[in-house]
Amino acid sequence: MRPNPTATSNSPDAQTDTPRVSAQRPVVLDPAQIATWLFETFHSPHYRPPVLPRVAVQLLELTRDPHVKVRDVANLLERDAMLTAVTMRAANSAVHRGSSEIYTLEEAIARMGLRRVTDLFLETAVNTRVFLAPGYEPVMDMLRGHSAAVAHVARMGSRFTGLDPGHAFLCGLLHDIGIAAGFIAIGEQYDLSGKPTTESVWSAVLQHHAAAGKLIQQSWALPDEVGEVLANHHVQASSSRLSPMACLVALSDALVSDLGAKVLNETASGTIEVTSARLGIDDHTLRKITSNASTIVTNLLSDSHQF
Repeated sequence: MRPNPTATSNSPDAQTDTPRVSAQRPVVLDPAQIATWLFETFHSPHYRPPVLPRVAVQLLELTRDPHVKVRDVANLLERDAMLTAVTMRAANSAVHRGSSEIYTLEEAIARMGLRRVTDLFLETAVNTRVFLAPGYEPVMDMLRGHSAAVAHVARMGSRFTGLDPGHAFLCGLLHDIGIAAGFIAIGEQYDLSGKPTTESVWSAVLQHHAAAGKLIQQSWALPDEVGEVLANHHVQASSSRLSPMACLVALSDALVSDLGAKVLNETASGTIEVTSARLGIDDHTLRKITSNASTIVTNLLSDSHQF
């Protein structure tokens, strides 16, 4: 049975119009059928993308102000107790061994810096509130770790390309958010025991994840630059729409995947060569970026054990 292409669990019609499958074995559907359904779902007026916590969206808006005050940021972060706890734990972590313990968000921001606190807060918000699709936990875990690695590598790579490190981190963190949206949309249509396998829907999800990412950018009111990257971060030699930030994220994506933190076959061959050339990165600089990326991925792998 194929799912209803115009209803999701977040739409008014979801409870009455969406057929659900309760088979005891995984359902394997034709990839073309799934791809068509995803296209219709993402373009339906009833589609509701995954929700980013409002406090995270407000944080992005606030930190765009060059004159933002630390107290204003602290007041905003205090609205989410769980995310605040993560920020405080990071500020008092072993990285800051020897420093006195801190007890307020203002102290955490002063110790870690506003940019790092913002990145950490957003990473935690996305990981705990968005990369969730019951029945698809293994691939979502891989996606979560892969996206974090790409974000950190993109921020590092921005130092060699003159691009904004904050935007690089955000675009790297969200570059595959459309994959999460695809699995969430599919997963909502089936009982847990009857969900199609990851392998049976992967090609369909991958086919439409860039468009889904663009929809999410618009839903979350993120900068247009982020949407352009999400829609165009898969780079091939024939690609015509290649913004520098899209190239940096694509390069980071390919490096991270080559270093072992990949999500199935999500990156195209030749991406490193194409993006390096488009960004004007010479062989010596590419070796430095790759070495730094290896250190980042190794540290993340040892911390998370999720790849």
